[in-house]
Amino acid sequence: MPEQPRSRARETFLTILLATLAAGGFFLFFFAIMGPFVIHALVIFVLLVGFGGFHYLLWGRSMAEKTANEQEEERPALEQGEWPDDGPHGPHRY
Repeated sequence: MPEQPRSRARETFLTILLATLAAGGFFLFFFAIMGPFVIHALVIFVLLVGFGGFHYLLWGRSMAEKTANEQEEERPALEQGEWPDDGPHGPHRY
């Protein structure tokens, strides 16, 4: 008998549910051991993640697009067998 294709939404829900339960269990365990210090550590972690996300949105995305454009410019030269210009510190010797 052929198997029914499994629902991707159900798999995703189950994964998120189990990850949430595991994270909640770890949080409660550490809260029981160390008290409110865990909340302070969690707030600091969330602030650092937020700062990293802000930094990426402000500078990281534009820098990634710029380097992608530079790579596209160098690709035809590399396909023709030409070597790209060496860096500002002189030629590379291998």
